Amino acid sequence: MKDLPSGAYLFTAQEQTAGKGQGTHNFYSPKDNGIYATLLLVGDYADVCAPAFSSKLGPFATLTITEAVLDACSDFDQRLGIKWVNDLQLDNKKYGGVLTAVTVKEGKFTTIRIGFGINTGYADMPDELRGRVTTLGLDPADTEKLMIEIADRLCNNLPEVKEEELYRDYVKYCTTPGRNIMLPDGRCGTVVSIASDFSLIFSVEGKRPEFTNTTAGLIIL
Repeated sequence: MKDLPSGAYLFTAQEQTAGKGQGTHNFYSPKDNGIYATLLLVGDYADVCAPAFSSKLGPFATLTITEAVLDACSDFDQRLGIKWVNDLQLDNKKYGGVLTAVTVKEGKFTTIRIGFGINTGYADMPDELRGRVTTLGLDPADTEKLMIEIADRLCNNLPEVKEEELYRDYVKYCTTPGRNIMLPDGRCGTVVSIASDFSLIFSVEGKRPEFTNTTAGLIIL
């Protein structure tokens, strides 16, 4: 990557044999049945905002993709959602996910990576995923159009992000408040809301909501 000139690059694949999700989770990626892509911004293209924004990159990308899908599939209105932090949902089932990473050197972004996997085709899901995973049900031509539209929006919208609008719209789609969680230490709680830094605010064992957590180490039940 260090040899790439400043610019924006989109890497795509027809399938993934080892698709990566959050933590140790895998992402099911059958051949010719989805969007498997990574947008890489390098150099001046990457240095589009202050390093403090890096913590909001995942919510930005997830929201941007959600809105692109809604514009491409208007009948999904009221059916799309986001499960904290970067899961894409249709009818409360996962149809895709987002992974992000940044490299910062001397206070400037040198790379931004946004990887996104979206189930778009009609392949049958493995038995262990049925009931939890779904697909957008698009044909190949519409899948390609959606991929290009997502990449275009990610590139064009990132420099113009308004953090208050990002938070407001992310919360509008987020389905996680009200759900139960299990903490790494085994205690259980309930998600109350999403904080302005996109961490979870949750109560534990019925206590008032005074806990926040920004990690994905929680189990959302």
